[in-house]
Amino acid sequence: NIGSGSTVSLNGGSLELAATNDASFLFDNKMKGSGRLEVTLGAELNNFRFDTAAVKAGGAFTGTLAVNRGQFIFDSVADAAGTGGLGNGTLEVGRAGTEVGSALLDGNYNIKGLSMEGGTLRIETQGNGDPVGMLTVTDLRVDGGGTVALHIPDSISPSDAQGSLFDHNRTPEAYQVQLASATGTVMQHGSQLQLTNKDGSAAGNPLVDYQVQLQGSGLN
Repeated sequence: NIGSGSTVSLNGGSLELAATNDASFLFDNKMKGSGRLEVTLGAELNNFRFDTAAVKAGGAFTGTLAVNRGQFIFDSVADAAGTGGLGNGTLEVGRAGTEVGSALLDGNYNIKGLSMEGGTLRIETQGNGDPVGMLTVTDLRVDGGGTVALHIPDSISPSDAQGSLFDHNRTPEAYQVQLASATGTVMQHGSQLQLTNKDGSAAGNPLVDYQVQLQGSGLN
């Protein structure tokens, strides 16, 4: 028990938060340093979130939040402005055995880095399948593999696409949306990202080719 409100200084070290009970977790400690905060909650869909005001009161956290089991929830105000607990840090979504960590993208957010290490990026979508937001990062790593999960319609009408969602450089039938944008470095070698429905089931119509692509500086 590190005590609510106390300062956690991760100067190159690591702190593991492990839980066996089926419950969500609010991290309300001041935090600083360049180390790792490892989160392994009791179930995959238990939410983990920062009390952003408390975390930032400790100073800049420039390390890594590694979600091995559980789901990271962005701060709808601070992370949207790029001033959240990960404004200078990296979000890593990994796995713990057969279970995974994830992050829920339900708006437009800005953080320093995203690293896919076998976990899942869950995307909230509108009725026609369009994502409700996009994640902007400085550095993006997808070489560790993982999954992008979102509602995938069985068919897509051209009227559902808002112009730029079509990939005009390929074929008229190609429907493409951007989920993440990187303004700095991108590492993509090694494992590829899988695409599933939000519940983890296989993607949509078997006659349609669904895939996650890394193009230029983002995920599509």
